[in-house]
Amino acid sequence: LGTYSKAWSMAGLRLGYLLADPELVTELIKVKFPYNLNHATALAGLAALEEPELSTRMVRVLEARRPQWAQLMRDFGFEVFPSQTNFLLVRCAGGPSQARAVSESLARRGILVRDISAGPGLAGCFRLSVGTGGALRATAQALTEMQRAGEAGL
Repeated sequence: LGTYSKAWSMAGLRLGYLLADPELVTELIKVKFPYNLNHATALAGLAALEEPELSTRMVRVLEARRPQWAQLMRDFGFEVFPSQTNFLLVRCAGGPSQARAVSESLARRGILVRDISAGPGLAGCFRLSVGTGGALRATAQALTEMQRAGEAGL
């Protein structure tokens, strides 16, 4: 399975692909929706395939930004797990209640993270997408405001 979501900057299109043994594909077809793609998504996918350097460039940007995001979160006292993906797994020292409070406080400031504390072994964790430089600055500003206000245990 593959996706065009992050490396191709096409997350909103929900475009992906499957390469598999024909027997597996036969079984999967039994449970899939009747239409695979809408016309606009299919055209966007074809256009992306004609510009392979776009994916390479986006991956380089992501790889350059990820350490900056990780350092920002460490600077605010969060534990950041190693990542090779387009997101960071971040743990709050205050456990699930702090992860929920951080998620809610950031959301009030227009920054969305996914509280995943309910997952096995993920108590106190949230998932933070690696974004643009502007998103990094906005997140830093939000965390600074939260810290000054004494919100979310910061």
